Amino acid sequence: MKKRCLFFILIILSAFLFGGCENKTVVIYAPIEIKNLPKEFIISEIQPKEIELKVTGYKSALNNLSLFKILYKIDLSDAKEGVILLQTTEDAVELPPNISIVEMTPPEISIKTEKPVYPHL
Repeated sequence: MKKRCLFFILIILSAFLFGGCENKTVVIYAPIEIKNLPKEFIISEIQPKEIELKVTGYKSALNNLSLFKILYKIDLSDAKEGVILLQTTEDAVELPPNISIVEMTPPEISIKTEKPVYPHL
């Protein structure tokens, strides 16, 4: 009986320890975060509002992904007034170790900047 119980415990431990080493692919969504927008501009439109990421990694790492705030960060310090079209790049996303991006959708982001109009009182 002791051997059977010990064997059962070893099976559970090995599944727990080694089951997380299996690779898995999941889809997550990263909201777009704008950084360093010049003070004279506002963003009047942004499409899309989030990026779909297909990521792969160890099952154990992906199970803990919800603990991280995954964002797609865009630096607009050099922005001009008008429509800005940006190609999506993996560099704009910080992922935890052992997780990598397989695919990003859409391939392009459109941001419209303009100077705010204040009503005359």
